[in-house]
Order: sequence, then C-alpha cells, then structure tokens
Amino acid sequence: MRRIIRHRPSPAMVIACTALLIALTGTSIAAVEASVPKNSVGSAQLKNNAVTAAKIASNAVTSAKIASNAVTSAKVANGTLTSSDFASGVLPASVNAFIRFLNGPIAIPITSTNLTTLSVPEAGNYVLSAKAYVTGAVDNTATCRLTAGGDFDESEAKPGNTLSLLVGHNFTASGTADFACSGGLGITANSIKISAIKVANLTNSG
Repeated sequence: MRRIIRHRPSPAMVIACTALLIALTGTSIAAVEASVPKNSVGSAQLKNNAVTAAKIASNAVTSAKIASNAVTSAKVANGTLTSSDFASGVLPASVNAFIRFLNGPIAIPITSTNLTTLSVPEAGNYVLSAKAYVTGAVDNTATCRLTAGGDFDESEAKPGNTLSLLVGHNFTASGTADFACSGGLGITANSIKISAIKVANLTNSG
C-alpha cells in the first residue's frame, strides 16, 4: 500500500502565489477601467431609479446641476418646504389685522381731543381706517382726524352722518393710531372703529 506523502508549501511558494493573485486582480480592475472609459456612462446607460439618494454624496447636487424649471410643484412633497427655504421677499408678508371698537356715545369737545387709540404691536406697512357716527345738535359739525406717526387723514360730518378716514403708514416699530375729534357742545361720536391691516407694500400711485 502506497503512502501519500504530504508536503506543506514552502514560504517562498506562498509568497509567489499571493503575488500572482494580486497581479491577476489588478489586471481585472484595469480591464474593467479600460472597457468603461471616462464620460462613457450617461443617462441612457442608467436604469430607471438606479441612482438613489443613498448613492449621492451630501451636498453633491447644487442648483447649478439642476436644469431650469426642472423642479416643479408636482415634484415637491407637500409640507416639506418652510418659510426658511425661500429667499427674502419671495413670500408675501404675513397679513395681520388689529381692531379697536368703542360703542359710545363719547362727547366731542370743542378743541381737538383724542377719543381712542389703537395699538399696533409690530413693525410693518399698514393700511389704517377709522369711522364714527356723529349725533347731537344739528347746528354743530364734528371734525375728526386719524393719525399714525406723521401720516393722517381728516374729515367732517354733521350729526346724523358717518365720517370715514383712511391712512397708510409704515411702522418701524410698535406704535399707535390715534382718533381725535373736535366740534361743539352737544355732539357725540358713536360706534367708533379703528382697524390696521398689515400689507407687503405701500405704493402711492397719486
């Protein structure tokens, strides 16, 4: 019966085989690189949905790499955009309204006196309006003014009539709108209303 003689490979043989394996691996990589030259893989060679978010490096896709008008509203998930995602001035300013109401009657003095004040708690452009119904002695006339900073509007009304005022003003900080009237003995202001509505812009087209 023959004996099978087993020989362990010598260290030199192990090193030689390892070198051969590395050389063959490098040759295969080079062959793959040679078969796929630079800029040869375009969109036509990519399967649909082959490039996922996980395969794109962080911050790799910039606005310069997105075609004009490529991102439409249909491609943006609802609720994913917030006001911080938009450049300043792109979104219209928020619309806030502030109102002051006094039922009255409030006696109108002979000299101009502030009858009520509307507080505007935040800066911005505002359209302000005021109205009041005048009652009392028919021989007298009420003269009322709505004032916000250096802007004002003034109007007159006989008893039995309603006067209306309109002012546009830019508040650089919180402020007030004042409603003041003067007239004569025996006349009153009723149903006084002042409102301030915040708008994006104020344009004087007159």
